[in-house]
Amino acid sequence: MQKHMKRAAVLLLWIAPLLCAQDGATVEGTITNRVTQAPLGGVAVTLSMLGQPRNQYSATTDASGAYRIANVRPGPYQTQFEKSGFLPPPKTSPFEPGLRVASEKPIRLDLQLTPLATLRGRVFDPEGKPATRVEVGSNELDTTETNTDGEFALTEVHPGSYTLFAKPKPAAAAISQDGKRTEVALTYYPSATDPAQAQPIRVHGGDDLSGFEIRLAASAVYRVRGVVVDRSGAPAPHADVSLRSARHVTLTRGFGILRSTPVPGQVSFSDDKYFLGGGISQLQEADVETDSHGVFEFPSVRPGEWFVRVESAPAHDGLTMTGGAVLTVSEKDIDDFQVRFSSLFSLRGTVDWGDRPPPEASRQAALMLVSDGNGRQGAVASDGTILFGAVIPGRYRIVPMPGGPPGYYVASVFLGNQDILGQSVDLNPDPPPLRVVYKPNAGTVNGTVEKGAGATVLLWPQIGGTPDLVRAATCDERGLFRFDSVPPGSYSVLAFDTVNTAGDSDAFLQTVLSTAASARVEEDSTATVQLSVIHWPD
Repeated sequence: MQKHMKRAAVLLLWIAPLLCAQDGATVEGTITNRVTQAPLGGVAVTLSMLGQPRNQYSATTDASGAYRIANVRPGPYQTQFEKSGFLPPPKTSPFEPGLRVASEKPIRLDLQLTPLATLRGRVFDPEGKPATRVEVGSNELDTTETNTDGEFALTEVHPGSYTLFAKPKPAAAAISQDGKRTEVALTYYPSATDPAQAQPIRVHGGDDLSGFEIRLAASAVYRVRGVVVDRSGAPAPHADVSLRSARHVTLTRGFGILRSTPVPGQVSFSDDKYFLGGGISQLQEADVETDSHGVFEFPSVRPGEWFVRVESAPAHDGLTMTGGAVLTVSEKDIDDFQVRFSSLFSLRGTVDWGDRPPPEASRQAALMLVSDGNGRQGAVASDGTILFGAVIPGRYRIVPMPGGPPGYYVASVFLGNQDILGQSVDLNPDPPPLRVVYKPNAGTVNGTVEKGAGATVLLWPQIGGTPDLVRAATCDERGLFRFDSVPPGSYSVLAFDTVNTAGDSDAFLQTVLSTAASARVEEDSTATVQLSVIHWPD
């Protein structure tokens, strides 16, 4: 009898985990092609519990596009839907769940995946002959090479707007009759050496576009010779020197603001969402190494504005030094250009809450240091101090970020005695102290988007050009949205069914901004707007 009881106990212990594992919800749905509406088989579906990566569930859709995952434990999950040749669904944030399982009730999650596109065309030399082994691509795309007939195909292209370029192999410059040197240059579609004269190509999901012909153009070229020196002024041998052309881009997606927390070693994220704007993307056109005397040379550089970036060879501790300088090439060779490795420094400051400080627990400030040449750097302050570390000398703007105390906004940013809020300033080693002044009585912008459940609303400051930061909000199921802690000022407000930052969105955004609703925000006031959804092209 005791023997049988022991066996039953062992069997119960073995079965118990299985019984527990069977508790949970069922997540199921169907995945279809957004363009053709056809079911998609072979889509890998993964649910990963936030903060607990071991709690992961997976399935693959069948030929009818259906999937089913059983026994999913309650909790917040990040979702993944992956299939080669298709664009995954956009994520609101890497720190927010795409799915919440709250009970054992079945959950239906149907989705559509956007098929990627293909661009095809040919490249011809200045005489109209097919150009072989020419690199073709875009700042936002992987590149490919033309074949013997000058043909190219760019595959797995995301929906968006693109500026194609054709980059021929380096060749000896020809001498023209007037003594100037010319060379077949990097050429933008259809035949421009200046990216401002390029014709953008709009790509929709599933497109198979062909017929794009790029005719390589010749340009006058000039020699640029110079030296790279270290922080003491001594020549820097074996340093990497790259020549880069620059172009403005509009928006890149942002997420929650990183906040400090009283719990050591942990961070939290706010619910604020935003887009970063006005940045610079750089296309590397040439790369050389300095000789033993720190000297470098680019034999053929087109007229225009360039950025020369330098990076030292790794030191014995593995660290490298970097630097950069703007280069202007016009009508003559340059033989004395100097680039110096930067002396990094720290920018320190304080937060001034005025005579009406918020509760101590909410005294959080988030700022961003923005430079076209040296990127972006964030700082979070909860103890009244601000620190930007390892700053490269250059021209910067300090941009307040959302996520501060409710009802407060940044009224001034002082560098020494100068208010630099919204301005660009030169920062060098030993800068004056920084002081960020917050004020209460921020405003609010709210409203309704007609048939706008899930729409994305952008709060666009009316400052001319593309702002450094554009706040975003998601409409609820009734189409309602709200922006709190809005600084006084004038804003354009737009609602989109989705926002696709792939490619170049400048032209589309500048067109629809003229149709945006306007909101004037005063201290302690609420501006209310009514919007319609604008379709963002695939």
